[in-house]
Amino acid sequence: MPPAGPLCPLPPVGSSPWGIPAAYRHMQGSGVNTYKWVNADGVGVLVKYHWVPKQGVKNLTQAEAERIQAKNFNHATQDLFDAIEPGDFPEWELAVQIMEDGEHPGIEYQAARHAHGLNGHAAILARLPVARYHRKTPGGPVHWAWS
Repeated sequence: MPPAGPLCPLPPVGSSPWGIPAAYRHMQGSGVNTYKWVNADGVGVLVKYHWVPKQGVKNLTQAEAERIQAKNFNHATQDLFDAIEPGDFPEWELAVQIMEDGEHPGIEYQAARHAHGLNGHAAILARLPVARYHRKTPGGPVHWAWS
């Protein structure tokens, strides 16, 4: 099962704007909301959060997805389990996309309401700590943590 809390901004499998994820470990995602950060001087910027898998992004074609899911419809969960069991814990970086607040005449939508990123109108400027699975004790339960 994918993590429910930390990765809840990820879209459901198959609805990613980047393609059909090959597995949860290789799935990128983004938050559905745009937030406003305001500094001590009262200057605000718009931000969106993005999850970037450190294992790399891998997507399937429609034909590959149909072939794989015909044999194992739980292939993404199986891949995650098969990686974690021997200790290959997947990791994601949390990146922040930043855009100036205010009027943007070149954008045909309200940036603060756009659900799939700021479409190249801003750069991803910040990479935050890595989120990863880990075990506190050998053979113990798998936990989710920031590093």
